[in-house]
Amino acid sequence: MQENHIMPRFKATKTLYQNPLSSEADVADWIREGQPIVEFPDGKLQLSNGIDPSHGQAANYLFWAPPVVEGSFRATWKFRPLEEPGLAMFWFCATGRNGEDLFDPALAKREGNYRQYHSGDINAYHLSYFRRKHPTERAFHTANMRKSHGFHLVCQGADPIPSVEDVQDDFSIEGSPPQSADCNLTQ
Repeated sequence: MQENHIMPRFKATKTLYQNPLSSEADVADWIREGQPIVEFPDGKLQLSNGIDPSHGQAANYLFWAPPVVEGSFRATWKFRPLEEPGLAMFWFCATGRNGEDLFDPALAKREGNYRQYHSGDINAYHLSYFRRKHPTERAFHTANMRKSHGFHLVCQGADPIPSVEDVQDDFSIEGSPPQSADCNLTQ
Protein backbone atom coordinates (compact mmCIF):
# COMPACT_ATOMS: atom_id res chain seq x y z
CA MET A 1 0.00 0.00 0.00
CA GLN A 2 1.47 3.34 -1.05
CA GLU A 3 1.18 6.16 1.52
CA ASN A 4 0.23 9.67 0.51
CA HIS A 5 1.86 12.53 2.43
CA ILE A 6 0.56 16.07 2.77
CA MET A 7 3.73 17.55 4.35
CA PRO A 8 7.40 16.52 4.17
CA ARG A 9 8.48 13.69 6.49
CA PHE A 10 10.33 14.51 9.69
CA LYS A 11 12.29 12.67 12.33
CA ALA A 12 10.54 12.66 15.70
CA THR A 13 12.72 12.94 18.78
CA LYS A 14 10.13 11.99 21.42
CA THR A 15 6.57 10.67 21.25
CA LEU A 16 4.32 12.79 23.49
CA TYR A 17 0.99 11.12 22.76
CA GLN A 18 -0.07 8.09 20.78
CA ASN A 19 -3.54 6.68 20.32
CA PRO A 20 -4.84 3.87 18.06
CA LEU A 21 -8.24 5.63 17.74
CA SER A 22 -9.85 2.23 17.31
CA SER A 23 -12.59 2.22 19.96
CA GLU A 24 -14.73 4.48 22.14
CA ALA A 25 -12.39 3.73 25.07
CA ASP A 26 -9.54 5.38 23.10
CA VAL A 27 -11.40 8.70 23.00
CA ALA A 28 -13.25 8.57 26.33
CA ASP A 29 -11.30 11.61 27.59
CA TRP A 30 -11.66 13.66 24.39
CA ILE A 31 -13.89 16.75 24.51
CA ARG A 32 -16.81 17.08 22.08
CA GLU A 33 -18.14 20.49 21.08
CA GLY A 34 -21.15 20.60 18.80
CA GLN A 35 -22.69 17.25 17.95
CA PRO A 36 -20.15 14.94 16.35
CA ILE A 37 -21.15 11.36 15.70
CA VAL A 38 -18.19 9.23 16.77
CA GLU A 39 -18.06 5.68 15.40
CA PHE A 40 -15.43 2.99 14.85
CA PRO A 41 -16.23 0.89 11.77
CA ASP A 42 -13.45 -1.62 11.11
CA GLY A 43 -11.63 -0.32 14.22
CA LYS A 44 -11.01 3.16 12.74
CA LEU A 45 -12.29 6.46 14.12
CA GLN A 46 -14.98 7.91 11.87
CA LEU A 47 -16.46 11.34 12.55
CA SER A 48 -19.66 12.62 11.01
CA ASN A 49 -22.12 15.36 11.71
CA GLY A 50 -24.97 14.94 14.18
CA ILE A 51 -26.72 18.05 12.82
CA ASP A 52 -27.93 18.39 9.25
CA PRO A 53 -25.42 20.51 7.29
CA SER A 54 -28.30 22.66 6.02
CA HIS A 55 -28.08 24.40 9.42
CA GLY A 56 -24.82 26.03 8.28
CA GLN A 57 -22.34 26.99 11.00
CA ALA A 58 -24.60 25.53 13.69
CA ALA A 59 -23.81 22.09 12.24
CA ASN A 60 -20.04 22.30 12.84
CA TYR A 61 -18.30 20.35 15.61
CA LEU A 62 -14.88 19.93 17.20
CA PHE A 63 -13.39 16.88 18.87
CA TRP A 64 -10.47 17.88 21.11
CA ALA A 65 -7.68 15.47 22.05
CA PRO A 66 -6.65 15.79 25.71
CA PRO A 67 -2.89 16.35 25.72
CA VAL A 68 -1.48 19.79 26.36
CA VAL A 69 1.76 20.19 24.43
CA GLU A 70 4.03 23.17 24.98
CA GLY A 71 6.74 24.25 22.57
CA SER A 72 7.28 22.88 19.09
CA PHE A 73 5.66 19.64 18.02
CA ARG A 74 4.48 17.74 15.00
CA ALA A 75 1.20 15.79 14.96
CA THR A 76 0.55 12.98 12.48
CA TRP A 77 -2.55 10.97 11.65
CA LYS A 78 -4.25 9.10 8.83
CA PHE A 79 -7.20 10.68 7.04
CA ARG A 80 -9.61 9.46 4.40
CA PRO A 81 -12.54 11.61 3.26
CA LEU A 82 -15.71 9.57 2.81
CA GLU A 83 -18.11 12.07 1.26
CA GLU A 84 -18.46 15.56 -0.10
CA PRO A 85 -19.23 18.26 0.69
CA GLY A 86 -17.01 18.16 3.73
CA LEU A 87 -14.47 19.98 5.85
CA ALA A 88 -11.62 18.74 8.05
CA MET A 89 -9.53 20.95 10.33
CA PHE A 90 -6.80 20.46 12.89
CA TRP A 91 -6.89 22.92 15.81
CA PHE A 92 -3.83 23.31 18.03
CA CYS A 93 -2.03 25.62 20.49
CA ALA A 94 -5.48 26.58 21.78
CA THR A 95 -5.92 28.57 25.00
CA GLY A 96 -8.17 31.29 26.34
CA ARG A 97 -7.19 34.74 25.06
CA ASN A 98 -5.71 35.56 28.47
CA GLY A 99 -3.87 32.24 28.80
CA GLU A 100 -6.73 30.32 30.44
CA ASP A 101 -7.12 26.61 29.97
CA LEU A 102 -9.13 25.96 26.80
CA PHE A 103 -11.93 24.42 28.88
CA ASP A 104 -11.99 27.01 31.67
CA PRO A 105 -15.67 27.46 32.62
CA ALA A 106 -15.16 31.25 32.56
CA LEU A 107 -14.80 31.08 28.75
CA ALA A 108 -17.92 31.32 26.60
CA LYS A 109 -19.53 27.98 25.75
CA ARG A 110 -18.55 26.73 22.29
CA GLU A 111 -20.81 24.53 20.18
CA GLY A 112 -18.97 24.22 16.88
CA ASN A 113 -19.88 27.54 15.22
CA TYR A 114 -16.69 28.59 13.42
CA ARG A 115 -16.95 32.23 14.61
CA GLN A 116 -16.77 31.03 18.26
CA TYR A 117 -13.30 29.66 17.51
CA HIS A 118 -11.72 32.22 15.22
CA SER A 119 -13.23 35.37 16.73
CA GLY A 120 -14.41 34.25 20.19
CA ASP A 121 -12.46 34.23 23.42
CA ILE A 122 -9.75 31.73 22.46
CA ASN A 123 -6.42 31.93 20.68
CA ALA A 124 -5.48 29.02 18.43
CA TYR A 125 -4.02 27.92 15.15
CA HIS A 126 -6.04 25.81 12.77
CA LEU A 127 -5.17 24.02 9.59
CA SER A 128 -8.03 23.29 7.19
CA TYR A 129 -6.71 20.48 5.03
CA PHE A 130 -9.88 19.14 3.40
CA ARG A 131 -12.03 22.06 2.30
CA ARG A 132 -14.93 20.83 0.20
CA LYS A 133 -17.85 22.53 1.93
CA HIS A 134 -18.61 25.46 -0.41
CA PRO A 135 -18.63 25.48 -4.23
CA THR A 136 -15.62 27.84 -4.36
CA GLU A 137 -13.63 25.42 -2.18
CA ARG A 138 -14.55 22.47 -4.36
CA ALA A 139 -13.57 24.36 -7.51
CA PHE A 140 -10.02 25.06 -6.28
CA HIS A 141 -8.61 22.89 -3.48
CA THR A 142 -6.39 24.72 -0.98
CA ALA A 143 -5.23 24.09 2.55
CA ASN A 144 -5.18 27.11 4.89
CA MET A 145 -3.44 27.71 8.19
CA ARG A 146 -5.01 30.49 10.24
CA LYS A 147 -4.23 32.15 13.56
CA SER A 148 -6.96 33.25 15.95
CA HIS A 149 -8.18 35.45 17.70
CA GLY A 150 -9.16 36.91 14.40
CA PHE A 151 -9.05 35.21 11.07
CA HIS A 152 -5.39 35.76 10.17
CA LEU A 153 -4.18 33.70 7.22
CA VAL A 154 -0.70 32.41 8.14
CA CYS A 155 -0.11 30.42 4.97
CA GLN A 156 -1.96 28.71 2.14
CA GLY A 157 -1.05 25.91 -0.21
CA ALA A 158 -2.48 23.41 -2.62
CA ASP A 159 -4.50 20.60 -1.09
CA PRO A 160 -3.39 17.40 -2.83
CA ILE A 161 -6.27 15.29 -1.50
CA PRO A 162 -8.37 14.40 -4.54
CA SER A 163 -12.13 14.45 -4.73
CA VAL A 164 -13.71 11.63 -2.72
CA GLU A 165 -14.59 9.64 -5.83
CA ASP A 166 -10.87 9.44 -6.67
CA VAL A 167 -9.52 8.61 -3.18
CA GLN A 168 -7.90 5.17 -3.17
CA ASP A 169 -6.06 5.14 0.16
CA ASP A 170 -5.63 6.91 3.50
CA PHE A 171 -3.54 10.07 3.57
CA SER A 172 -0.84 10.74 6.16
CA ILE A 173 -1.47 14.22 7.55
CA GLU A 174 1.10 16.13 9.58
CA GLY A 175 0.47 19.42 11.33
CA SER A 176 2.54 21.76 13.45
CA PRO A 177 2.72 25.42 14.39
CA PRO A 178 4.88 27.67 12.22
CA GLN A 179 8.48 27.39 13.46
CA SER A 180 8.66 31.02 14.51
CA ALA A 181 5.41 30.75 16.48
CA ASP A 182 6.22 27.86 18.82
CA CYS A 183 2.61 27.99 20.05
CA ASN A 184 3.02 31.64 21.11
CA LEU A 185 -0.32 33.18 20.23
CA THR A 186 0.15 36.56 21.91
CA GLN A 187 -1.51 39.20 19.78
